[in-house]
Amino acid sequence: EDQENVEEYCKGGYHCVRIGSMYNDQYRIVRKLGWGYFSTVWLCWDVKKKSYAALKVVKSAVEFSDAARDEIKLLKAILNADPSDRGRERIIRLFDSFEIYGPHGKHYCLATEVMGPNLLHLIVQSKYRGLPIANVKIIMYQVLDGLRYLHEKCKIIHTDLKPENILLVPQPRFVWYAAAKIFTTMNDPASVSACEWIPYIQTLKYFLLCKQKLNNKSIYADRLVDSDDMTVLEKLNTLHHIINHPPCLTGDSQFNNNNNNNNILSSVGRVPRHDLSSRIDLVRIYCPFETQMTIIRHDAVLAQNDMLFNGKDPCRDDCPIMVKIADLGNACWTDHHYADAIQTLQYRCVETIIGAEYSTPCDLWSVACMAFELATGDFLFYPHACENFTRSQHHLALFVQLLGDIPYYFAKTGKQYSKYFNKKKQMRCPVENRTTIFRLLVKKYKWSREEASCFTQFLLPLLVYDPEKRASASQMLHHSWFS
Repeated sequence: EDQENVEEYCKGGYHCVRIGSMYNDQYRIVRKLGWGYFSTVWLCWDVKKKSYAALKVVKSAVEFSDAARDEIKLLKAILNADPSDRGRERIIRLFDSFEIYGPHGKHYCLATEVMGPNLLHLIVQSKYRGLPIANVKIIMYQVLDGLRYLHEKCKIIHTDLKPENILLVPQPRFVWYAAAKIFTTMNDPASVSACEWIPYIQTLKYFLLCKQKLNNKSIYADRLVDSDDMTVLEKLNTLHHIINHPPCLTGDSQFNNNNNNNNILSSVGRVPRHDLSSRIDLVRIYCPFETQMTIIRHDAVLAQNDMLFNGKDPCRDDCPIMVKIADLGNACWTDHHYADAIQTLQYRCVETIIGAEYSTPCDLWSVACMAFELATGDFLFYPHACENFTRSQHHLALFVQLLGDIPYYFAKTGKQYSKYFNKKKQMRCPVENRTTIFRLLVKKYKWSREEASCFTQFLLPLLVYDPEKRASASQMLHHSWFS
């Protein structure tokens, strides 16, 4: 994907994060995971918990800082509402939050669990043909379970559910591999103690065993990582200058007079000087890296194609997919809304468009749109503006085309009613070629009538115009489609 705009590294913009930097005396930056309009996201090593985390560094402008503070409050509420509820595990977990100060101002940082690619990635990988229906069921059940917890236990509305905000839970090897890949793209070592090296050698060991992608470097790496006693890495602290002064391990080393040093080096293994010299960059991987580049090259960004599901392709095979709801940057409380304009266009509910009151049911409309997209590869509703009608007017026409007329009693509750309906209570944008979701699935996507009927029956309760009559997440979890 494209990189963030370098010009936004300015007052109010992004913070210059460097590989190898330590934040809050706890998080060592390992590599870049991605970026968004609000922030950049980095894979880091938690030196206290001895595990990986994702660190989101938010832009410093006031509006971004305000949004970050709100998101932190929401994530903490999610964490504490009911720790025994399984639904909590369907939402990304906040580990920590803190502030940092840089040349561009004050930035909020959020440390969360490391996640894999988003669902849009799978849709693209499927070449927009959709995922196996079994995988769609697994995903939607988990999303609904997370929404049940958000709505009922936390009193929170997500307001921006879409495939990009549903993330895959990675297998452990994915995180280790993501970290290990950076070793092949960075060369400059940072000056740190050997106690910081341990996670990197563990990463490399797993990387070598599972991926075998270091080619000619693997010979020396195997010598290093196959030691039974990992404490050798801690002992290497006394030989930190090995990075810049490779010793000879054949008997003429300047360290030979020191028995302790000899013991350490012998436990690593004997390698001829010329082999060690040509592979000394592998010693450097024991410590985090720092680069002068603020914007990491494209090939250093987390490669989403490396996500594995026990050797299966989730775009073709039934897989034990696990997902979590993420990005609560636009979320709000049921009794306190931050904005009237919510939801991404293709997942926007009718009440948002007409300017009526919204609450938790708006998320359920988005669930239906997302389920259809996962199953077919296409948007359920894809409005566009034309010469005589606005995009929002066309959007309502698309609703009516598939779902039937919008009840007048509900439509008139919208503040924008007159924008979409004339004095005769007729829609300003004409509706053409009325059909149903069932017919669409059978004719366009060639689904069997039985499969199309079951899926349609699942979608329709989520697409009821009146939010008060729309099915809740709890109700949908018991739908026969999941049987």
